[in-house]
Amino acid sequence: MPCTTLHVLLAHCASADASNPPAYLPRRVAKVRVVWKSAGKGETCYGLHEAAIFTRELFEMYEQFSDSRGWNFQVETVNEGVGGGVLFASARVSGGVDEETAPYGWLRHESGVHRVQRVPSTDKKGRMQTSSAAVVVLPIADEEDVEFAAGDLRIEISKKSSGPGGQSVNAAHQAVRVIHIPTGLSVQSTSSQSQYENRTRAIEMLRTKLLDRQISAKSEFERAERKDQKGTGDRSEKIRTYNFQRDEVVDHRLPKDAGGAGHSASDVVFAGGLEAILVFHREQSRMSYLERAVMAMEEELLQKSRETFCDMVLRMLYLPSR
Repeated sequence: MPCTTLHVLLAHCASADASNPPAYLPRRVAKVRVVWKSAGKGETCYGLHEAAIFTRELFEMYEQFSDSRGWNFQVETVNEGVGGGVLFASARVSGGVDEETAPYGWLRHESGVHRVQRVPSTDKKGRMQTSSAAVVVLPIADEEDVEFAAGDLRIEISKKSSGPGGQSVNAAHQAVRVIHIPTGLSVQSTSSQSQYENRTRAIEMLRTKLLDRQISAKSEFERAERKDQKGTGDRSEKIRTYNFQRDEVVDHRLPKDAGGAGHSASDVVFAGGLEAILVFHREQSRMSYLERAVMAMEEELLQKSRETFCDMVLRMLYLPSR
């Protein structure tokens, strides 16, 4: 296919109605789980404290962004540190009516390490400190996304005592472990004293793991798309730096002239400016995905052309067609 034809086709695909995207566009995922973790290992006392404070600020930044989009932001876990910081947190985000408005399309590029550079309020010497927090965004699967056949699951139940003995043993958590026999994947939930709630949570977690695997391996398109999301494939990769001394944000995955720089750190973290960065990621991902789709369609057309040409030659030679 001539290059000009490719460009015309790509332009046509790019102008497709967002409310009715072509089948080759990324699938809509209505719910995601976002996990924040303070990445203060090996840092000074000030660094550990600052990392926990920054983790809390990121947590609140995504909560604010979710509210602005009209999503439901349901806090699941918050482990607080000293001074109001957060060591670990997770939240379930849902909402939207299509791929354009659903959380996954907006938040999937946020997985990775977010780094902050500033003078901590706890450092009396006024020294610049670099700290970081890790963010992971995972799709949450519905029953229709991942179905289990009879005999696919093995469920194991055990008691996890909440104390040394006596009454506390009677109030033990009913730990539930669910194993997906075809793949060997397993998850365990101990968050509730209710066996039913732990079982429900464990099965949901297993669906999420299986959906994440399906998105990763469904096709050559989606494998490349997941690589775009993860960068090098390591969720510990540094993806963005927030420098409050210079009041700027640098996104290390975007060109500087295409959203990688020029954003105010205080605006992004505290005043709802995150959307401006995410718009660039959505556009870059959309165009990259469309380019791969066009190349695949081009290859398919070329293959059909080769087969048609071979059939034509065989007919000209009075040989039966394949």
